[in-house]
Amino acid sequence: MKICNSYCLLFTVMVGIPASASVAQTFDEYMHEQQQGHQQVAQEFVEYKNKIDADFAGFLKQQWSEFQAFKTAGPYKKPKPEKLPVARPIPGSEIPSPQPVPVDVKPQPLAPHVPMVPSEPTLPPATVPPKLQPRPGEMLVEINYFGNTLQFTYAKGLAGVRLPHHLDDASMSSFWQTAASTEHQALLNQLHFQQRALQLNDWAYVVLVNQFAQAVYPDRTNEQSTLSWFLLLKSGYKARIGYDREGNAFLLLPSKQMIQFASYLKYDGENYFVLNSSGAKQPRVSSLYSYKGNYQGADKAIDMRLTKAIQTHEALAVRKLAFVYGGKRYRLDVDYDRETVKFLHTYPQVSYEVFFESDVNRVTREKVLGQLRPMIKGMSERDAANFLVRMTQTSFKYETDQQQFGYEDSLFPEETIFYPASDCEDRAYFYAWLVRELLGLEVVGLLYPNHMATAVQFRQKVGGDSIHYQGKTYVISDPTYINADVGAAMPQFKRVRPEIIPLI
Repeated sequence: MKICNSYCLLFTVMVGIPASASVAQTFDEYMHEQQQGHQQVAQEFVEYKNKIDADFAGFLKQQWSEFQAFKTAGPYKKPKPEKLPVARPIPGSEIPSPQPVPVDVKPQPLAPHVPMVPSEPTLPPATVPPKLQPRPGEMLVEINYFGNTLQFTYAKGLAGVRLPHHLDDASMSSFWQTAASTEHQALLNQLHFQQRALQLNDWAYVVLVNQFAQAVYPDRTNEQSTLSWFLLLKSGYKARIGYDREGNAFLLLPSKQMIQFASYLKYDGENYFVLNSSGAKQPRVSSLYSYKGNYQGADKAIDMRLTKAIQTHEALAVRKLAFVYGGKRYRLDVDYDRETVKFLHTYPQVSYEVFFESDVNRVTREKVLGQLRPMIKGMSERDAANFLVRMTQTSFKYETDQQQFGYEDSLFPEETIFYPASDCEDRAYFYAWLVRELLGLEVVGLLYPNHMATAVQFRQKVGGDSIHYQGKTYVISDPTYINADVGAAMPQFKRVRPEIIPLI
């Protein structure tokens, strides 16, 4: 069953003087007539939307069932090794090749820093917005969104709903009906404005909505989840709400990418994941009560890809990295943004393609790539790739996620710089980013039963262990195999065919 809302109805009004208009009719008279027509259409639209919301509230009173919950697993079939093999570098491999063809170091223009955009679009971008003044019947809330101080005004009625301790269909329907009856479009406009201004992807928008809900309902987790469900549905996302037998409400979201180590319900052929946005381990449930049906027009699954780093209010810190290559010691001072790290920590364990293809914060990008470019200038492709893999192998302490966190937690490049240690997939993401950004070479990920590595397609001939994929040869380059050069696979994986992770 599908319930229609404002997103499934589009009123298009063409404004213009028709050919049949009386010549004697003045322009002012005509515009007054058109304005009255617009107002009538708008009023009809509001009435239609209100009817749909009321119908959905009635639908929620009677269409709930208990759904069995399933659990997703992680990518590895075996535990990752806690101790790594150390390779003996091939003699002469760290000496530049005879008459090397210099690598074409990929130039990277520095992206201009975009300052925080204030909450009100009418203000100049560089100014600090004044305190918002809520109108009669409104409340003001302020949140700290990764260093950005954001203000929102909202109707008082939106904060007045209290769910009972024992949730049921009627209480969920009542929450929806009360929220839908408030003036909520202005709040949605504010949320969408910040989504555009701060370059928020779908997941970052979910986090923003949840932070707003937490500010409206502090210490009331059921109301937080339910308000987030309402606002996400109204924002066009296929969110769902469910509750367990103990009276706990859970937000459920479909994702375009697989979420690992998460509980999910299956409805209408789609997985709805039980997620929180705090960065803690995802909730585990065995079954949930939820409704059978969709809110038509809310048709978007969240896209977890981070193709553009979000705009934080930067809080910079520095990590010093050091490694030896060719008998020479190299040092890097790498800046990172603590607020970006906080945001990345909210991510659930999404499939590895998201980590391989993520954008990197401006500060980290400039500092890392800016220091490495002159170091590899003039090297051959092989030597430059060796230099970058040695840096990744030896600049960071190795620990499995179980050793460092007590659970599986893949790290984005900024997190690899921030945390004391990293393991195989973290280094694979970091190294793939360096090779693609600095050398402009194609990279694929290699997923083994208990390990992850990378392989590089060189333009110049490079020997060693390799794989063939879609008519191309990729030379194995393992950023976790200590002191190993490109072309050297870990001994235990030399005869293991890995799963290929293509990168766009």
